[in-house]
Amino acid sequence: MKPRPAPPMAWLALVLVLGAAGGCRDPGPADGPATREAAASVERTVRRPPYTEAELRGFLDTAYAAEQETDPLRRCLAYPDPPGSHWNRAAVEAYCRYRTVKVLGADEIIALAGAGKAAEVDRRMAKAFAAQKSDPHARGMLDQTYFQAFEFQATPELRHAVDAWKRALPRSAFARSASGWLYVQAAYDAAHRHDGKAMDNALALARADLAAAQQLDPAVTVTYIAMLRAAAFDGDGRRAAIAAREGVEADPSDYAIQGMRMDRARPDPKAMQAVAEDMRPQVPRNPMLELLLNEPAAEAAGVCGCRGDTAPDGFRDVLDQVAPLDILREAGSVAAKRHLDPVALMFRSEEARFVPENFAFRYAQFESVVVLSRRDPLEASANRLALVLLDRLAALPKPDPAWLAQVGQHFAYMGAWDRAWNVAETLVRDHPDRSVGWVLRAQIQAGQPRPGLRDTAQYLVEHFANDPEARGAVAQARAELARTPPASPP
Repeated sequence: MKPRPAPPMAWLALVLVLGAAGGCRDPGPADGPATREAAASVERTVRRPPYTEAELRGFLDTAYAAEQETDPLRRCLAYPDPPGSHWNRAAVEAYCRYRTVKVLGADEIIALAGAGKAAEVDRRMAKAFAAQKSDPHARGMLDQTYFQAFEFQATPELRHAVDAWKRALPRSAFARSASGWLYVQAAYDAAHRHDGKAMDNALALARADLAAAQQLDPAVTVTYIAMLRAAAFDGDGRRAAIAAREGVEADPSDYAIQGMRMDRARPDPKAMQAVAEDMRPQVPRNPMLELLLNEPAAEAAGVCGCRGDTAPDGFRDVLDQVAPLDILREAGSVAAKRHLDPVALMFRSEEARFVPENFAFRYAQFESVVVLSRRDPLEASANRLALVLLDRLAALPKPDPAWLAQVGQHFAYMGAWDRAWNVAETLVRDHPDRSVGWVLRAQIQAGQPRPGLRDTAQYLVEHFANDPEARGAVAQARAELARTPPASPP
């Protein structure tokens, strides 16, 4: 994406500074002198580029074709594997299904339990568990249901719904386990508030519910996942070892349980390899376990960012076999920080492939595509994929309106003025108290240009003069009002 000619005003210089996907355990600054020197040192040791221009163009074109699919599962299955890799197709298909499966969500649970239909919630959970055990296309379906419904959202409404479910069906292992999940999350929330007493109380309640769930039905896998989360949270190695052993006894092919076992062995590659060898006989039963077999090599190669000496070929070697989401996320972040742009594109694209509804993952993929668009042989392929990714981003829920404004700015930068204008209108309508929509509107009116810039500038001065977020925009608006006198009345 080459720079477009600057508009006659400085509006397009008012770019919002936003973060991208991260999460790597890199102890250093994102782009300080030490990081740049490490990147330069790595580049000097490489004898060949990690990917050729032809490979990169082929990947971009195939990803563009896959993005035409509206169904998340079909899109995931159509996405390209990294060039030259040897990804196990059965593992990829199973992971695509696991990551895109439609499950009973928190809102539905709240609605059903609130309407006195706790039995229907339980029936749906039992159905998901039966499918998880018997249907090759539904591996991990109950696990994914609990991750999506009960992790990171211990809201009062959901707590009330689960309590009603427990009261209506006191002998439901699913209800007891769900309650335990919510208490574990409540403990996390209390820790973030630095409320040690509330954290300890929540963990005690979680363990009581999870012990009851295990007694009611020891085969229910989600109980052990919550036990492992609780043990990891307070560093109780004894409880974690017991939960891991009993979880494997309940289902040795369960992807989530085996993944948490692998996490317990981190960062020792030898311990991780021992876990991998222990689970290897279960791969024919659940091909998703193939992803976990790659984790010891990834840890040894240092793609988590804990070391500064991973060469681009080392990253590519890790991508030779299909890897789970945490490896893709961490390695993509590290590769981007070290300016290994083609490698970052691969990791970030595969990450977005498996979790297409995550805004931060999609935005990170878009950033990597934009970087490659600056290469002449890749410009056309990268630009058309970038535009599709912006369309995807515009349709996703955002953590903050500023993210949507950033999408609109990218549309404007690419000359997709109507798309950019639609974003601005959405922001002005849905977030009238935030300046970002009005700033984007002014940027479009100045850059395309479109009529109405003076009116927008007047609105910014009148409504956002005391808003720190809009300081630069208000200054530019005042300059615009001084430069262009109001139109004479007819």
